Amino acid sequence: MKCGKIFALVTAILIVSVMAPLASAELTDSNSILKDENASEINIQKDIQTSIFTNNYTESISSSLNKYTTKINNSENLSDLESISSTETIVVIDESWTIDKNQTTIEKNIDRLVKRGNPVVIVGDSPELLMKSGQDLGFTGFSEGAQIYSMIHSLDTGAVTCISVSGDETMSTSELLARAYQMVSESLDDDIGAPVGNLSEPYKTYFEKTTSKGIMASKTTYHKLLGDNDPNNDYYLAHYRFSATPLDGHSKSKMHISNNVSMTSDGYPSERTLYEYKPTTTSGTTTVGADLGAALEWSGKFSAGVNIGINWSHSYSDVTVIDKSLPGSEYFRLNYDIDECTNAGYNTLTVEPGIIICSPVNSNGSSSCDVTDLYLAEFCDVVWHGKWHNNFTEETALQVVLFYP
Repeated sequence: MKCGKIFALVTAILIVSVMAPLASAELTDSNSILKDENASEINIQKDIQTSIFTNNYTESISSSLNKYTTKINNSENLSDLESISSTETIVVIDESWTIDKNQTTIEKNIDRLVKRGNPVVIVGDSPELLMKSGQDLGFTGFSEGAQIYSMIHSLDTGAVTCISVSGDETMSTSELLARAYQMVSESLDDDIGAPVGNLSEPYKTYFEKTTSKGIMASKTTYHKLLGDNDPNNDYYLAHYRFSATPLDGHSKSKMHISNNVSMTSDGYPSERTLYEYKPTTTSGTTTVGADLGAALEWSGKFSAGVNIGINWSHSYSDVTVIDKSLPGSEYFRLNYDIDECTNAGYNTLTVEPGIIICSPVNSNGSSSCDVTDLYLAEFCDVVWHGKWHNNFTEETALQVVLFYP
């Protein structure tokens, strides 16, 4: 929204609701995914034992991580990776360190560590070293083009959390690693939780992308829905939490989330369908009920009064939600038009839509979900605060989400 042409104050109140109450952990960071920078600096060190495998351990890496832990062991030896015994150790692996090592041994040990609950962080331009573990555990969700990836597996519930961190040329590897480490540490404190109501355990995809004008971040939770009466299909719920934060001297004018459910992540047609989504177009003072649970009940595919087990709500001002979805083409897209001359533009904004994807059950009685979420934020330069902005720049992030059969 280019505010120089707009004089009316637009207020939108979004309430997203899915039937039953949710544990308080689901509302964590609903106002802002991004932590305040000053607050993060004064976090009490948790001193989690951390093993780093790299040939290029520098003082910059050490000082960045020392904000969060002083228990750091650096090694260049493959045997030290094989001998990690504690399941509480965070393991950081520089992808370049693995090049001259036995790849079978590397992959075997990463798989062993992930499956027994060790958080594993890969410094490199691909999550490939984590994909085998994710496939066996049933889920992966990573951003394309990131520089750091991580996977965390909860032994208690079976839930999987995938983390992707990226930045432009202004961000050093040590800064990105420190941010990834903080996200891993925070995710360990999340109430991951066992299945609730008619929801499976949560599978989470976190990403953060830092640019010269602003930061995009997402904490999206996927669940497989349980207890349906449909023998031919399975249903997957996505609860998006997408934030955009302009850096000093900048604002933002729009955000959007889209997902072409009918296509797989590698571009092939699929039989999956966009079953339901919320919200739809809103403008002015509006309340939107995203009653995804009721939609399931009306369909007859779930029992009357089904308890999906999740509920979330939030509100914001100076934002118009524009529904660009094409349900008949299985295409989901919501645009958030933001007045960049207001606090909604200058400060962090978090939007929380939800969708349900229908996936056919195969002859083995199982289903899969293979989709790509596209996140977009448009940032701009402040020329005259509250009145004039220019150099509008779009930033995107692609998140590939795979539930394996």
